[in-house]
Amino acid sequence: MTDINILAVDGPAAKPLTSGSFAASGFLETTHLEQWVVENPVVLGEGVMIVARQYSKWSSSEGDLGRERLDVLALDKSGQLVVVELKRGNDARIHLQAITYAALVAVACPP
Repeated sequence: MTDINILAVDGPAAKPLTSGSFAASGFLETTHLEQWVVENPVVLGEGVMIVARQYSKWSSSEGDLGRERLDVLALDKSGQLVVVELKRGNDARIHLQAITYAALVAVACPP
C-alpha cells in the first residue's frame, strides 16, 4: 500500500499531519471520513446537499431488499443524484460498487 498524506482541515486551510495510511492512523470510513464529508458537503461540489448516509433500503420489483449499503447519497444544485462511496484503503472492487450503486439509484429514482 502506498503512503498517503493525511491533512488536518480547518475551514479553508489544511496542513499535513503525518504520512501513512488511514488504517494505520486509526481512521475509519464511517466514523471519521464519512462524518467529515457529511459535515463538509462542499468537498463534493458547490451546492451539494446530503440526502442520506448508509442507505440500504433498496428493493426489487419482487419486493426483496438488496444488501448493498451506499455510504452517502446527495443532490447537486441541478437536482442530479450524487453517489459517494468512501474507502480508506485500496479496494479493487470500488468501480464495481460505484456502478452497482449508480444502477440502484437509477432504478429507484428514474428521471
